[in-house]
Amino acid sequence: MSPKESPSNAVVSAVAAVAGYRPVATEPAGEGDTAPVLDPLYSVIDPDALDEMFRDDGSPAISGRVRFSYHDCDVAVLSDGVVEVTPPE
Repeated sequence: MSPKESPSNAVVSAVAAVAGYRPVATEPAGEGDTAPVLDPLYSVIDPDALDEMFRDDGSPAISGRVRFSYHDCDVAVLSDGVVEVTPPE
């Protein structure tokens, strides 16, 4: 995740890339783009809470991770800002 990207946006971008989805329905599909649109992240986890847990505000960072399933992918958000996405088998 980039320093200015929120954890919730990083998750949506990563899952879209790994699983072959378009991240949002508000963007029109390109010509020939038949990729389905991701369900909202809030359908599986509270994005505001996720962002709050891993915000970079200069305070000491917590350690740990949050794991959840999103579009059949296993997602892990680590305290150091890494977002891991494992596609379904």
